[in-house]
Amino acid sequence: MENRYKKIREDYEFTKQGCRLTMEELAEIFKEKGYSTLTYNAIRKIETDRRNVSDYELKAYCEVFDTTADFLLGISNFKPIDEDVAMISKVTGLSDISIDRLKQYTKLQRDVIDKLLSTKAMEKIIEAYIYRNSQYFQKIEIVDSICGKRTASDKENSDFHFFQSVEMLKEALNLVSNDRELFFELNNTHGKIAKEKMWKIAVQMEIKNLGFDKTIAHLTRDKKHVPSYVFDYVKELQAKKESDDK
Repeated sequence: MENRYKKIREDYEFTKQGCRLTMEELAEIFKEKGYSTLTYNAIRKIETDRRNVSDYELKAYCEVFDTTADFLLGISNFKPIDEDVAMISKVTGLSDISIDRLKQYTKLQRDVIDKLLSTKAMEKIIEAYIYRNSQYFQKIEIVDSICGKRTASDKENSDFHFFQSVEMLKEALNLVSNDRELFFELNNTHGKIAKEKMWKIAVQMEIKNLGFDKTIAHLTRDKKHVPSYVFDYVKELQAKKESDDK
């Protein structure tokens, strides 16, 4: 079994730069907390399983790393004392590190994650990930007009799995590609010039796919989100088309 004392130290971000906590630094922290017997040598022996950990030392680790004795002893896989995080971990199967990352996401990133999970897009992404890596144990067979049925070469097998996984990712993106609310939110995170370019590109694509009438209808429906210059741009494009058609 892995040494949880070593793992929790190596996972711990000691500085704002996220540097890994060394045994020397941990010894200093223990000293500041009143656990002076937990020196560098003691920590090294604990992390290399060269001796048992006393209740006093177990308490010190729990206090410094805000964790539970059950986690350090390998009884539980839930590291944090935070009951909410522990419950989320238990229900979702996510690690506390993943939950902490999610908590640090911006509102836009969380909205994207929510959209991926609330549709079947995330399932497609997971499927693509699994399929991409299944090339190592799943060999495809090819029906060749000359040789008959044969097993694909390593390169053919790799290329096929890569192609299929890309197609699955495309399917995932297609499931969320027409999310107008997400577009408006994303658009608002950009600066003025970038925002204007983004609107123009979106309008051009919509006109190409739907025509002027439906594009104008869509923009009118979402008028509260749409800047006035977008309507002016559509009229400009429409006038240019009418002029070119004459």
